[in-house]
Amino acid sequence: MTKERFCVFICGILLFISGVFVGSLLTTGENSVSLKRTTSSLPTTTIGTMTEIVFPLVAVTSNEEGVLEYGILKIIHGSGKAYISINPFVEPDTQYALENAIKAACKLAKKDCSKYDFILTIHSNATLVGGPSAGLPFALAVYYGLLNKSFPPYIAATGTIDSEGRIGPVGGVFEKALAAAKAGKRLFIIPPEQSIVYSYEKVEKRYEPFPGFVFVQIEYRPVPINLTKLFWEKYKMRIEEVRTLEEAIKIINSYYKIQLNDKKA
Repeated sequence: MTKERFCVFICGILLFISGVFVGSLLTTGENSVSLKRTTSSLPTTTIGTMTEIVFPLVAVTSNEEGVLEYGILKIIHGSGKAYISINPFVEPDTQYALENAIKAACKLAKKDCSKYDFILTIHSNATLVGGPSAGLPFALAVYYGLLNKSFPPYIAATGTIDSEGRIGPVGGVFEKALAAAKAGKRLFIIPPEQSIVYSYEKVEKRYEPFPGFVFVQIEYRPVPINLTKLFWEKYKMRIEEVRTLEEAIKIINSYYKIQLNDKKA
């Protein structure tokens, strides 16, 4: 090997090592966004042609307990693709929910989303995160990301969504609302006609048609629970029903204006 080739070889190695070092710094910076956010900090980061937004997701575990996790949505210039990375991945419908959310949010934001790619990352301790019920929070994240706005830190949401922005029913509303309230959220958005849930009260009736013969009849009576009233009285968290994505945005904006006026007063 000549002296010139040896120098080129050494320079190439040094450039490779430098590239790895710089790349590791960039990767560390990119991944250093903590998913355990407080209600006062849900950042949106814009770096060149990329927008990154952090947003909350509520779910129900296999033990029927509500949990609140956080996802990260990245929006970059692309060709209208949607990518998902979920650990653990347990909901194949999550891809379909994200695609519907993108279509609905793009229509509302009046953006041509064929020019963007959407990359969703969720790291969850819950057995069940994502799926159809995550459609509404996905759509909100896409909407705010397209407008380069932060996801409102005081809200959480649940609900299915179609490509036209219509919101549909989900399960576990009480458990999800409880998780949102305990996480310090002040506004929880849910599908229409789901603010009333039912618990079942056991009622025993005893009959003694003849001395020494006792019959016990057991019934379970539904007892309605008004979630709006319950969570406001106990946690000062508002629960609002919405039928569309546009209605959800209006309610969020209205709540923000109320909070702003209260601070000024």
